[in-house]
Amino acid sequence: MKAGARGKKVRQLQARLNELSFGPLEVDGVFGPATASSVRLFQKASRLEVDGIAGPRTMEALETRPTGTSSQEPAILQVLRQKGYEVFTGGDINTIGVRSVPGVPNRFDDKMHFVWWCRNHWEHKVVACTTDPGTYWIDNPMNVDGAATLEPGQYVRAYKFDKHRGKYMALCQRGAEVKFRRTETPNELEEDWIGANIHHAGENFSEYVNRWSACCQVIQKIEDWDMAMGIWMASQQKWFTYTLLLSTDL
Repeated sequence: MKAGARGKKVRQLQARLNELSFGPLEVDGVFGPATASSVRLFQKASRLEVDGIAGPRTMEALETRPTGTSSQEPAILQVLRQKGYEVFTGGDINTIGVRSVPGVPNRFDDKMHFVWWCRNHWEHKVVACTTDPGTYWIDNPMNVDGAATLEPGQYVRAYKFDKHRGKYMALCQRGAEVKFRRTETPNELEEDWIGANIHHAGENFSEYVNRWSACCQVIQKIEDWDMAMGIWMASQQKWFTYTLLLSTDL
């Protein structure tokens, strides 16, 4: 199976990838960019040819791979190492966004990974998010140069707990500047304090990004947000590092 495939077998593939923590994927039976990205990540973790195609060897590995936690370092951390980024192997949380390429405008089609070492094994959780601004702020920018989009990279100890827009505790940009591009000047890479926080969308399920992100990284579901906050708070960290990758990096 590969991009463009549809049907029951694709749904089974998506469900199995979710079970093994290579999602989250919508189990809709459509082999799209998100499914291909998850297949590539699984192939990398299983030391298979990374082509995004669920062929015989990949399907056999999916069937035999045990569920649950593992002492083997997750593949996404290997990607960080290859890029020369910092990887936390103690109690600190590796918080990693993965922007879908190509993405679907105004949809929560990206992923946020939480990876940490706990009691002789790796814990790895993945939730749906957006790493791009919603169409509302693209059409109605707060800056004359357009809406800001966070540039892929690693922002070391740039975040700490604070109130997002004075409303609720989130991870807010407090420790360092971030790099970004604006819609009207996409060829200019800027670096500044722009309040590129990590927060959640609405209390109820939000299908579209709309106003939820002007430049922030936004988790779609409130139950996923509660899980993320629990993970961050349990680490007892004061400062947090956020790394943004592209799905093509995987």
